[in-house]
Amino acid sequence: MSFNNAENNRILLIEEVLNQLQTAVNNLISKKQLQQLMLIRQEEIEALKTRMTALETQVTLLQSSIQG
Repeated sequence: MSFNNAENNRILLIEEVLNQLQTAVNNLISKKQLQQLMLIRQEEIEALKTRMTALETQVTLLQSSIQG
């Protein structure tokens, strides 16, 4: 029993969509990888906060020495 053209086209379309779906799934990162990336980002944020605090302190000291 062979497929007619419509059935064959339908199967080809299904295969194409499945291939696209497989590609999309393969491009997803795992939960563990996402957690690791979020941890890195949080560490970067904390480092930037520390630097900002240090810079604010330096500016305050400079302002007081200029006005002093």
